[in-house]
Amino acid sequence: GGARTIDPRVATTTFPGAASCHVAIEYGVVGPNSTNAMSCAAGTMAVGEATRLIREGVVDAAIA
Repeated sequence: GGARTIDPRVATTTFPGAASCHVAIEYGVVGPNSTNAMSCAAGTMAVGEATRLIREGVVDAAIA
């Protein structure tokens, strides 16, 4: 029992940010990773956050 029996991938399948984690893993994307759960505004929030990160020089490119 205990922590040794937990699949190390469990975190990428059980929380709201799982989809963005799977995309990052599949395409080898590294850097900040977040999921916006803002209802119908989620897409707009994602584009805004991506724009901010690029403008501030945190990232060179972003997937939103």
